[in-house]
Amino acid sequence: MVSILEWVVAILTLLYAGLLIAYRYWYHQLRNFEPLPASHLSTTFTHFSIVIPARNESANIKACIDSILAQNYSKNDYE
Repeated sequence: MVSILEWVVAILTLLYAGLLIAYRYWYHQLRNFEPLPASHLSTTFTHFSIVIPARNESANIKACIDSILAQNYSKNDYE
């Protein structure tokens, strides 16, 4: 008689095998991916935020913020 544990292991093994097959299929689909032509790409920049996680960084935070502010992005593009 087959125990419950053996059934669970068998089902999990089949699910794992199915997942591997699905990943292989998706990987082959990814290799056929063609990027959009340059005419479809936007030339405008989107706005973005800069998040600086800092904890007990009083010695380094000034240099970090100065480095961020020295970037070539327009001041209107980020907050």
